Parts: sequence; structure tokens; C-alpha cells
Amino acid sequence: MDDKIEFRQFTKDILTDLDKSQKYCLSYIRIGKLPFLKISI
Repeated sequence: MDDKIEFRQFTKDILTDLDKSQKYCLSYIRIGKLPFLKISI
């Protein structure tokens, strides 16, 4: 799906700003067509 590709690009841009040395857990919940991002470090 196109929305998943857009979501991955969206998360990729966010993760780029995070410190690479830190471990992170990425998960998301889709409500309608809005991806909700939840990052725990």
C-alpha cells in the first residue's frame, strides 16, 4: 500500500534524528488512515 510506504519514509525521517547509539522500539497503531507513532527508548 502507498500509505505504508509513506509511513516508512515518515518514520525513517524521525529515526534519522535519533541518537544511533540508543536502542529503540518502534510500533504504530493505525486508526482510520492516520498512523500514530509510538517510540520508546
